Amino acid sequence: MAMNLRLVSVEHIEGARLSVNIGPHEIISDRPEDEGGTDTGPMSSELLVAALGACMTGRLARYCQSKDFSTKGLCVDLAPELAQDGSRIASIAVDITLPEGFPEDRLVAAQRVVDGCAVHNTLRNPPKIDIEFDIA
Repeated sequence: MAMNLRLVSVEHIEGARLSVNIGPHEIISDRPEDEGGTDTGPMSSELLVAALGACMTGRLARYCQSKDFSTKGLCVDLAPELAQDGSRIASIAVDITLPEGFPEDRLVAAQRVVDGCAVHNTLRNPPKIDIEFDIA
C-alpha cells in the first residue's frame, strides 16, 4: 500500500519557535527555556521520536482492530538518549504495552507489525537528503 506524503513546510516564528505545517496541520516546535526557547512545543528531535511512536502505535492499533482484539490500554513509550556530543539521537528504548487480553501467541506478529513501520524502516535505512538553498 503506497502512502501519499504531503509537503512539510517549516517557518521561523521568533526566538527558537518554529511553525511546522503539514497540509492543513500546524505543529509548534520550540526549545526549552534553558536552551533559549519558550518551551511552547516539542523540540525537533522529540518530533522525530514522536513520529516513530505514532507509526508503531497506529500500526498496532490497526492490527488489533483487524483481529477484533481490544485496543484499550495500547501504549507505546519511547525514551530517546542523545549521543555524548549531542549531535544525534544515539538510541531509543521502546516499551510497548499491549491491550489487556492480547494473545501471547500473537507476540511475534506484533513484532512484525512494529518492524514494518515506515518511520522505523526509514531510521534503519536513512533516506538520501538533497539540500538546496534559495534566498528569499
